[in-house]
Amino acid sequence: MSVNKIIESSGPQDHGIVQEKQLTALQFIKKIKTSSDRPQLVAELAGLFTSDRETAMLIFDQLIHGDQPLMRRFAISFFESEKAAELVPYLKRLVLIEDDIENLKLCVRCVSGKLDRSELPEYFEAAAAGKSAKEKEILAFLERECRFLSVDYARMIENANIVRRQARDKRLEKYEKKKIKGQDEIVIADMVAEGVRNPKTLYYAASVIAVGIVLFAAIHIYGSFREGNILAGSLALIDEYNEAQAIASLSAASFEYPASIGILAALHRLYCENYMIVEANDILNRMLNLRSDSPELRVAEIRNAMFAGDLKSAADFFSKNSAEIANSPEGEFLKIQYEYMSARTSGSRNRDEMKRIFESALRFGKKSVPGFRPYCLNISITLAAEGDLVEEGKPFYNTALEIKNPDPKTLLACAYYLEVSGNLDEALNYYDGVVKARPAQNIYDYACIRAGSLSSKLSKHVVAARYFSKWRDSRPDSLDPLLSLLQAYGDAGDVGGFNSIYSEAVEKFRDEPLVYYNYGVIKMKTGAFEEAIKNFSKALSLKPDLTEANYNIAKSLVSLSEKFEAHSAPWNQYMVEAISYYKKCIVLDPNYEPAHISLGIISLSKNPPDYNSASESFSKALKINPVSKDALLNLLSLGYLKNDKTMIEKYRNEIFLKFKDDHSLIEKMRSFANTKRLND
Repeated sequence: MSVNKIIESSGPQDHGIVQEKQLTALQFIKKIKTSSDRPQLVAELAGLFTSDRETAMLIFDQLIHGDQPLMRRFAISFFESEKAAELVPYLKRLVLIEDDIENLKLCVRCVSGKLDRSELPEYFEAAAAGKSAKEKEILAFLERECRFLSVDYARMIENANIVRRQARDKRLEKYEKKKIKGQDEIVIADMVAEGVRNPKTLYYAASVIAVGIVLFAAIHIYGSFREGNILAGSLALIDEYNEAQAIASLSAASFEYPASIGILAALHRLYCENYMIVEANDILNRMLNLRSDSPELRVAEIRNAMFAGDLKSAADFFSKNSAEIANSPEGEFLKIQYEYMSARTSGSRNRDEMKRIFESALRFGKKSVPGFRPYCLNISITLAAEGDLVEEGKPFYNTALEIKNPDPKTLLACAYYLEVSGNLDEALNYYDGVVKARPAQNIYDYACIRAGSLSSKLSKHVVAARYFSKWRDSRPDSLDPLLSLLQAYGDAGDVGGFNSIYSEAVEKFRDEPLVYYNYGVIKMKTGAFEEAIKNFSKALSLKPDLTEANYNIAKSLVSLSEKFEAHSAPWNQYMVEAISYYKKCIVLDPNYEPAHISLGIISLSKNPPDYNSASESFSKALKINPVSKDALLNLLSLGYLKNDKTMIEKYRNEIFLKFKDDHSLIEKMRSFANTKRLND
């Protein structure tokens, strides 16, 4: 599917897989620039180190290399608060590059006692002169480190000065060579000055100046012409599905013509469409430094907000700049992307809404705007799939099939269209094609995730494990691939693979509750309820507010009770304990529907059945989710148990009304009613 789908990618886990690491990082850095609540931001970043270490490390790296002292100070303060050993190398490097004295003092304090002997020479060479305040601060730090490491500080200074003198001598040697040449130039300059007094010389000088002006104008015109050719050629490359070459061309041109807002804007769009968010952010900063009121910049700001997942800011941009933005092709296409993303995130993906956006994409496509062909085709295919417009999307899908060298995003769009159309095996082949093409990392990761998830859906669990393994190799420091692998190996019954991945996950993410939670889920599926409870409890010890862990402990306890006769002492003990965990779920989340349903079922299992409590629990579940099949079916069953004809009629009608298109459910309802009448 299109890159828009990639933004919202999710893995096979119920808790969701972190969709876009770099986008989360960008959003967090925005908060640092705008928010004054530092303790809250520190707590949020600390939480990320627990829940998504890879994204947290990406954020910390960008903070350390931030262009504002405030960002670097936040990174240092965070380290002082959390004392994470893995962040020490970042702070060591910051000592060498930090220009803000206050930041430097804080940084030195953090890394004191942490330098190795092998690292000392680099620091001494950087600060040996001892002239600036920064150099003096570093030398004082190094003197303390030398005492700690039992290293001769004076000798280290002497060695560093020798290196500095050698470098200085080389520079002087080059200077002397230039000086000799310079003396010749002085003689020539004297001769020129003498000649200037001659009227003929003045005439010729004026002629030369006039020619120079004409030549300068010609060069300027040629430069503008060449700049336009580069931009037009790059847009043509995009339309030929050669984005890599277009990026290379525009990137080189952006340095040759650093003030070209057109080249920067096109490069920014390419980076965003290929999910290269860090690079896109860098280009946006360069555009900000050029002209803060240009339409191209406003479009880039909208795009940055959208691809960072900040749709609210994007909406604000459109409302403030609607007339100006709507008149540009960039703005028109961005509006289509924005409406699609908004429809997805709001959950209002109804057929009519998707058809309206799809028709907007059709109108834009007919304009044949240079540089938009692949993106227009991709979003048309994706919108057709999202809106169940399979027939309307078929011409675009067929067009994609005719492309000789389709880019990975086009293959993803086709794969999604096939998946929605029910051609799951063919869709898997397309996802596999993207994986084999090894595109940009985020697109590659998404293809691995989708291929693995679809393989699981097709019960090809060994194949799913293979794709998730590729994802794990691509993101070795991420927890999510390991969780997916646990699921795949568990479903495949591969005990060796399952235990190996679990050991790896525990070794890398010992304090991550999802490791134990997912392990418990798989153990529960295999009937190892005691082992499942043990792991759910471990997850709760790390994250006490994990509602699902409480719920699954309760489910495991109910399953264990089934080994005993109903209402016996052991059975009652398990049930009482299960009820306590279901109630914990509701304390943590009063709207947790499954817990209300389960409490209602336990009320019916009592001797005698507690109809009132059961009715109350099922009704609460239905209030939380008015289209809950479980709540409605249990309320209908309760009506039959109570022989309450009014209740039976009420919930029968409600089920037929809400699920009239669910033929399987309606048939079961009729069969149940017929059986009940026969029994009566």
